[in-house]
Amino acid sequence: MQRAAVVKILACPLILLVSPSVLPTFRHLAPDFASIASDRFTLRRPPTSMLELPIFEVRDATVRGGRLEEMRRWRAELKARLQEIDASGSADSRDQMVTLVYLGEAEQRLGRLSHSFDAYSAALSIARRLRELTGDIPEALRDESVSLNRVGDVLLSQGQISEALASYRESLSVARRVRELTGDTPEALCDESVSLSKVGDVLLSQGQISEALASYRESLTIARRLRELTGDTPQALRDESVSLNRVGDVLLSQGQISEALASYRGSLTIRRRLRELTGDTPQALRDESVSLDNVGYVLRSQGRISEALASYRESLTIARRLRELTGDSPEALRDESVSLDNVGDVLISQGQISEAVASYRESLTIARRLRELMGDTPEALRDEIVSLWRLAHNSLDLQESSHSGGEALRLSMIAAVTYPEVGEFTDFIDQLIKFSEASVDQAIT
Repeated sequence: MQRAAVVKILACPLILLVSPSVLPTFRHLAPDFASIASDRFTLRRPPTSMLELPIFEVRDATVRGGRLEEMRRWRAELKARLQEIDASGSADSRDQMVTLVYLGEAEQRLGRLSHSFDAYSAALSIARRLRELTGDIPEALRDESVSLNRVGDVLLSQGQISEALASYRESLSVARRVRELTGDTPEALCDESVSLSKVGDVLLSQGQISEALASYRESLTIARRLRELTGDTPQALRDESVSLNRVGDVLLSQGQISEALASYRGSLTIRRRLRELTGDTPQALRDESVSLDNVGYVLRSQGRISEALASYRESLTIARRLRELTGDSPEALRDESVSLDNVGDVLISQGQISEAVASYRESLTIARRLRELMGDTPEALRDEIVSLWRLAHNSLDLQESSHSGGEALRLSMIAAVTYPEVGEFTDFIDQLIKFSEASVDQAIT
């Protein structure tokens, strides 16, 4: 089912009513419909059991996209909802558990990692109690697996690598138990593949390259099994392409450049097929752009500069197309900014300094627009700091270079004070101070 095709033949508004019980299948068969986050509502009705889906109005995608004030309002609504649940005597309900998961997500996006961890941990405790009450039914197991992954995500962000790995491995164990009970359903396969990928991510960060590659390859095998079962559905294609990218990442880290390029190109081929199926959906465009970036990176590392530049420029064209479709959404802005930086980096290696700096300036303009939209979130601050750093490092205009370096340092200090848990900003400060000292020494000599 393709939204673009329906729009062409339908002359009136379309309302879809989807039962919670078939949502997983709906997401696989009609992802371009299922991905719509605006104008979507959950009908309010009394819960019939503790496993009833929670009563929530689904938030607009811009909220999850990171706009600061919207996120703060969402957090306040979730806290109010938790108070309602407590007052109603519905503690330890699935409704409370899912509300805590959403609250954890809001806190995480606001950079409040300790608060996020507390919310996810509380959700996990409820999920475990529900499993004790219901036994190993698929819904209870899946809730526990998802909560374990969320806890792992925050632990990883806090630099608690071993603890994150333990959480992901426990999630994987539970996901495998679900698959044992349900067989190879799309949801069970997808959940196991996700947990394997998360385990692989941590193993890779620990330098356990062979183990990470084994985990990613197992995830890829499951993704291919999912595609066999469902056919070339957008979700199945995307899952396989993501797994190919991860395998490519590890092969690249092992120095297996040609094999990594083959994996990235395999992913790119699938993503072009995905775009053919779905049309120019934001997800399809973004995925193809990312794959082109990966291919460009490997080509550049092989010294194939002209081919790399062509790949990056194609990625930039797609990123601009994405922005045309979605407007100034945070994700579209960031993708265009990253593509401009990639183009600029290759132009620098070719000695085309003026063209590269022009690309960096355009990237900085977009990064500033992104910060206007999102507020001073960690991601928005980081993007603007990195753009300023590139200009400071490469501009031939000494005044522009000095001003950019100073502004990057100022923002880094603000970010380090605002988000002390994010150690990256302290690293930025150290690097920028060294850069400033070197610039002064160079000016003196």
